Amino acid sequence: MSMTKRLALPAMMMTTLALSISSAHAETAQDALPAPVEALMEQDLQLHSTFDLEDGLTGYAMSHNGNPVPVYVLPGNERAIIGTLIDATGMPVMDEAMSSAVHEETNALAWSLLQDAEIVVEGDPDAPNMMYTISDPNCGFCNRQWHAVEPLVEAGTLQVHHLMVGLQGPSSIAKAAAILEAEDPAAELGKHFSRFDLGGIAGIEGEEATLATLDENRAIMQKAGVTGTPASFYQDADGTIQRISGALPLEDMKARLGIE
Repeated sequence: MSMTKRLALPAMMMTTLALSISSAHAETAQDALPAPVEALMEQDLQLHSTFDLEDGLTGYAMSHNGNPVPVYVLPGNERAIIGTLIDATGMPVMDEAMSSAVHEETNALAWSLLQDAEIVVEGDPDAPNMMYTISDPNCGFCNRQWHAVEPLVEAGTLQVHHLMVGLQGPSSIAKAAAILEAEDPAAELGKHFSRFDLGGIAGIEGEEATLATLDENRAIMQKAGVTGTPASFYQDADGTIQRISGALPLEDMKARLGIE
């Protein structure tokens, strides 16, 4: 498929971006996607949902590395605009719907990937609540979250499944490797965050298989559209996978998880 202009995509798309994409080919089949949408998919964007809008516009909820990219195809299906659609008062019209469509799928994908990953499990296996958390040993906010939820773990109310990553330099990788290779990874994780202000545990070089696991964990993080740690996933009362970005205080975390 030829394009009169090719969109260069950065690592993270910003929803304020507004570019016009034109194609030399119009839609040729009734069920075919508009050419600009197909062109974006060829550039590794994912399509999640479509919306029929006023004035002949069609909205496409797309994403790049898990980050929402709202696309609006103009009448004729030969041009599209990426950006924020606003109303006469300057307020966003579709941002929430677009983001929800993307996050519903990416969160479900993250949950599926995390279930098959090598994780460090803290807490009672019979705990009534469970969440996955992507944790980096050198991450101060991960340390803050660990301390915030530890009372719930100790009380048997919450089980936390940690996906370890090493994103903050060689020492982060070395400490993550030490946790994964420990005889009791959960105890080693607790020891590390208990001593975080003193530097935590000592890192190790890490076996080849462990380093491969950390690479796989980072890939899971990217596929899930997670750009920072901690990032947590849990199932709400309706069975929908929800995401928490960053660390929350204990009471806020209890409210999100539905813990009395």
